[in-house]
Amino acid sequence: MAVNLKQYAYSKGTDAGLDADFAQAKVFGKVKPGKQAIFWKSGLRWCALPVANIDRIFRQREGVIRKMCCGGKSFFIERLVLILRNGEKLVVHIGDDVPKEAEELLAALQEQHPNLQYGKV
Repeated sequence: MAVNLKQYAYSKGTDAGLDADFAQAKVFGKVKPGKQAIFWKSGLRWCALPVANIDRIFRQREGVIRKMCCGGKSFFIERLVLILRNGEKLVVHIGDDVPKEAEELLAALQEQHPNLQYGKV
């Protein structure tokens, strides 16, 4: 079942605290881990989820083989999985073939938010 992302839509100018958090956060693929919220790009818009709503975080990798007439290429899709306090699961696309950025993203999240649980159950 798809998650309705409208509730997570973020636009600059609506909350000064989130704007400052967004501005100082470093980009890892399509994700910006802030101190108050995690921001991610979905299509042309940014989304934000307050860290207080998150219970567990882990990284998911999916190998993909692309077949073409002239051969193929393998790559990995990197995702950040957020398990919310209400039990809902939110999967955020980090990027394609960006394992270093995905590792750095998890390290940055663990440094900024050591109170959260990391890894699969």
